[in-house]
Amino acid sequence: MSIGVVAGLFALSKDIRKQPGSFLREFPPHPVLEGQVFDLGYNSYYIAGATEHHVYLANYTAPLHLLVINTVQLDTQHVKLDVRGIEHQKVWAVRVKVDSPYYYVTDGAVPFIYRGNVHDWKAERYTYDRAYFQDIVPITNESFYIRALGKPVRENMLGKVTTVAPHLEMKPGILRKQVDGIFCTDGMMQYNGARNELMYLYRYRNECIVMDTNLHVLRKLHTIDTTTHAKIEVGTIESTGETKFASPQRVVNKHCAVWHHLLFVNSVLLAKNEPIIAHDHATVIDVYDIGTRAYRFSFYIYDYQGQEKLRMFSVVGNKLYALHDTHLQVWSLETRYFGNIMARLP
Repeated sequence: MSIGVVAGLFALSKDIRKQPGSFLREFPPHPVLEGQVFDLGYNSYYIAGATEHHVYLANYTAPLHLLVINTVQLDTQHVKLDVRGIEHQKVWAVRVKVDSPYYYVTDGAVPFIYRGNVHDWKAERYTYDRAYFQDIVPITNESFYIRALGKPVRENMLGKVTTVAPHLEMKPGILRKQVDGIFCTDGMMQYNGARNELMYLYRYRNECIVMDTNLHVLRKLHTIDTTTHAKIEVGTIESTGETKFASPQRVVNKHCAVWHHLLFVNSVLLAKNEPIIAHDHATVIDVYDIGTRAYRFSFYIYDYQGQEKLRMFSVVGNKLYALHDTHLQVWSLETRYFGNIMARLP
């Protein structure tokens, strides 16, 4: 009976996503072109970082294993991370972030942060890593942008970890509570190195917050859909006090990436001018200008061989790295659509 209820909610959530919205998308001809494909062999990889020549893939099931793909020479390298003392650590959800020439091994539930160099792949414990966090993004090799649950009120909050005392600074009030303060403020964190800005894109509403590196809000931009309020319902399990979704949630933004003045958003909502089956065979990416806060256009990343959906992606230079279940595909961004925007300096 429980399985039947869950299956029914899942089917209903798919029907909700297929309902066309009141907004329109613009699809120019061939803004991205398919390129090289790499067979990963496993579906447990995730993108830990990327440069114009390399993609770094970490592995959920083998936390200290890294697959480095050279997209120019078309070769791969398997790396075992040498993290000093981690064998004596309790771990819960280890994640690897690569911001060349540095890489980081983190676990916000323990918590710990290790920092190493991609030249020798050796890492040491970061001195100031006592803050619990749900997500973390390196800003520099000595500072981090984090999201954590606040105290005493358990709601999502943004903060910063640095080597400068007091080492941890949380910034209440940036994330705006609409339902429960946890699920309704869930979102994706990005650091835009070209503009030296932090970004937070909500998952369940059409808003993106742009901040400086001290978490002062600079401006907000809105995605083209009309979901200004998170359409979710949550409930509490009496025996444990744990908060859960009580109805199918309406996800608005699933993934995102930034590069210079561009914000790339994987929206799961259908536009008014899209066929209902469009998202059954492809993933839509909406492109925004961060400086002007304007929507530019959209394009599709099609399921690999018609079977593997896009799981996550990264944009660096004129390349979009698309990670499917067991394949990584490199797409080229066409200069006539992206060139003028990408050439702009902060």
